[in-house]
Formats: sequence, structure tokens, C-alpha cells
Amino acid sequence: MDDVFDRIESSHQELKKQYLDWAKNKKDCGIGSQHNSLTLDYINNHAEKNLLKHIRNDLKELFNNENDIEEQYLNLRELYLIHPSFHECWFFSSHFNHQEIIKGRLGLKAYLTCSSDNQRTIKGVTTFLLKRGILLENLYSSQLKKSIIDHEPVNNVKNEINSFLDRYNEEMNSSKVLELLPDLFAIVKTLLEETDYFSLDSVVNFKPWITYAPCSINEGPIFTKKSDKSRVDIFKSFERLDEYDIRGQLKEYFHIQYELYNHSLK
Repeated sequence: MDDVFDRIESSHQELKKQYLDWAKNKKDCGIGSQHNSLTLDYINNHAEKNLLKHIRNDLKELFNNENDIEEQYLNLRELYLIHPSFHECWFFSSHFNHQEIIKGRLGLKAYLTCSSDNQRTIKGVTTFLLKRGILLENLYSSQLKKSIIDHEPVNNVKNEINSFLDRYNEEMNSSKVLELLPDLFAIVKTLLEETDYFSLDSVVNFKPWITYAPCSINEGPIFTKKSDKSRVDIFKSFERLDEYDIRGQLKEYFHIQYELYNHSLK
């Protein structure tokens, strides 16, 4: 499967280059999260169709009915390290805390307010939390003992969510977030089981993935893996959760380009 991930990575980096070329005469050259809507417009209406087709076909090859749950989840983590987790690790200081888990339209609070027979909302909440959970697991993987998929489900998920919310606040630093992640992951695992792992398929559909976190495209960086290690193993090997150190370690395993972003990533 490594070659499929490498092809997806290569196509995704080419998409970034083509976007930057297209946006070079736009305000700020289209660089920065303030241009997320511009980036989505590019993907939806201007991106090279063959390039998007290649990515779509590679995703279909990567995720199929033959994958067991553990394999599919590991593949998801690898895919999300290409987009958008690499970007989030590169900007760790501003991305370490995913507050949308709490405040998002389909965050933890939404589960508490929906009825038990509202399967559409429950599936939506589970999908939203799984995506955020994968990003947090990728960000903190070097410090975690268990993956989301390895956690045991909880007996009363609403009680666990209330307990989590009681301990979470907007002033959390990365160490405090790390302390709470096992509880969050157990909640996500419970919801996955309650929804028969519906979300494992829905989060990898082409459009929801490629249009998720467009700042990964418009802020970069552009990178190419030069190591034989999997991306999951590379990110697990990080020694410290410090942005400066993370960038140094990433440079050991990836070729990283700055110049197309006018050196704004330095």
C-alpha cells in the first residue's frame, strides 16, 4: 500500500503547486487560512480534472471492502497525515487544540442534546468526532499509549462526555489536552461501535477528504517523503511536542519546500 500513499501524497503536493500558480495574482497570492473559501473554489471549479481523478482512483484502491476495521483505521491515519495532519504538526503551536470537538455543530455537546433514535445526527456526530480524533491522534501519537481503535468502549457515553466537558476548557495547553485524549478516544470508539463503524467509510470519500481543512493547501508546506518508514511510524517517533523540534524531525524524513509560499512558512 505504500506506493498508493506515495502517489496520493505526490498528487496532493501537485495540487498545492497548481493552486499557488492559479492564485498568484490574487490577494496575498492566495496564501493563508483567510483564503480557505478561495481554495475551495479552486478545488471545486478550477483544479485540473485529471489530477483529481488520479487522487479519487487511488483512494478507491486504498479503501475497499476487503479492509478489516484495524487496517482501515490505520490507512485513514496514514491518509490524514498527508492531509491535513502534516500541516497541523508543522504549525503545532496553533493547531494542538481542536476546540471544535466541544463547540462544533456536531461536537460532543450535539450528542448530548440529540435523541437516542436520531441516528442521522448520531452518525454525523460520530463522523465529526472521528475526523477530529484522527487529527489529534496524529498530532500526539508519539506520546500516546493507545490508538482510538484500541480503546475499550465505555458503559455510559453521555456520562463520559459530561465528565470530559467538566475537565476541558479553552485555556488548555498541549499537556492538558494530552491527558484528556484517552477519555476522548474511548468516547469516539464507543460511538463507532454504536454506529457499526459507519464513519470509517464516510470520512474517506474523496470530496469530504480533499476539501477538509483547505489551509493545508493554501498554507502548506509542500513535502515529499524520503524515508522508507510509514508516515504513522515517523510521527510516532517524535521526541517532543514542540513546534521547532517537530519541524526539525520532519526535515529528517521529508523533502520540504518553502519558496512557493514566498518563505512565509519560515
